[in-house]
Amino acid sequence: MRTTHLSPVFLALLVTACAGCGDGAAGKPPPGDSVPTPQGSGDGPVVVGLEDKPRVLIEPEAAKCVAPFEVADDAEASGGKYLTVRPKACDGTEHKHIADEKDPARTAGSAELEFTVGEDGDYLLWVRKWTCCTCGDSWKMKIDGAEAFTFDCQGTTHRHWSWIAHQGADGKVRFSLKKGPHKLVLTNRGESGFRIDQILFSADLSRVPAGKEKAR
Repeated sequence: MRTTHLSPVFLALLVTACAGCGDGAAGKPPPGDSVPTPQGSGDGPVVVGLEDKPRVLIEPEAAKCVAPFEVADDAEASGGKYLTVRPKACDGTEHKHIADEKDPARTAGSAELEFTVGEDGDYLLWVRKWTCCTCGDSWKMKIDGAEAFTFDCQGTTHRHWSWIAHQGADGKVRFSLKKGPHKLVLTNRGESGFRIDQILFSADLSRVPAGKEKAR
């Protein structure tokens, strides 16, 4: 067998050249390269999606009702039920169901609901509703001890389930709600024929609900 003898000088040069070859193996990349961030490590920033914003979904059929408010059935409603004040007379063309100013029925009845907010914040109020016509598309609402306001569905398609947010002169109204229990009361303002399927308080000020919302 032939043996190759290396000079001491050559060996010294070889050791010096290989001294930096182990940097990559030790986790030190060559200059200009980047180290990929491990996926799922939990070390990166947490991105909060739309569905992570606080919300409160209320099913009105759970309301404590005083006539003429009542719960009725509809397969197109969430859970097959909705809250309503039935129309006195409305076939889509005749609108004779607005109570006279002196009629006690104009302000009779209520629907009381309790709900719990999990986090302090500003919330938009949305309602999934069905209205028979322009003469039966509004009612009064009150949150806790605050002043009652009119929830109006003007500008929406009648005889069709859809969502609408409570609007003021300057656009959608934000409600500042504290964490904890609250009470929502709906009252009559002389109109009838509206149907209320779901009520949603949403801290996501950009998201528009669609269809039947599901509880988390």
